[in-house]
Amino acid sequence: MTSRVSFNLVTWNGARYLPDLFASLENRTLKDMAIRIVDNASDDGTMDLLRHLPNATVIRNARNLGFAAAHNQAIRLSLDKWAGEDLSRCYVIVANQDVVLTPECLERLALSLEADRSAGSAQGKILRAFLEHPEDDYLAQTICADRVDSTGLRPSRLPRRTG
Repeated sequence: MTSRVSFNLVTWNGARYLPDLFASLENRTLKDMAIRIVDNASDDGTMDLLRHLPNATVIRNARNLGFAAAHNQAIRLSLDKWAGEDLSRCYVIVANQDVVLTPECLERLALSLEADRSAGSAQGKILRAFLEHPEDDYLAQTICADRVDSTGLRPSRLPRRTG
């Protein structure tokens, strides 16, 4: 039987974020998990980092297809690997390149979906984080706050289109 959890990641020029994400993936408690990454034509060294990630399937797009299309590629790959499996017991984690996971995050998400079979999705708590000393490679570090980021989105000052 193949792993029933697929951690799907789309990257685009995410080299500055990936070391923190990869470190958090190494410390995860959910070990039986496939990692599938789609790179959207990064030109910042992202592919150099991805080549050194053990046990990950990496697809490199020749051009940036966008977040949704790239995730659809990863989901199709997951579905191909799960051919013949009971898909009601298979889970896809749709991840952003700038996340840092607590060790038990993915295991808790999978267990919560197993516990409530009527649930169609689950999401972990998104905490605010910021980069301290981004201008200095030696001092730069990601600081994780204990404050919940309600959406993970930033407000825009652009006028909204109406009608």
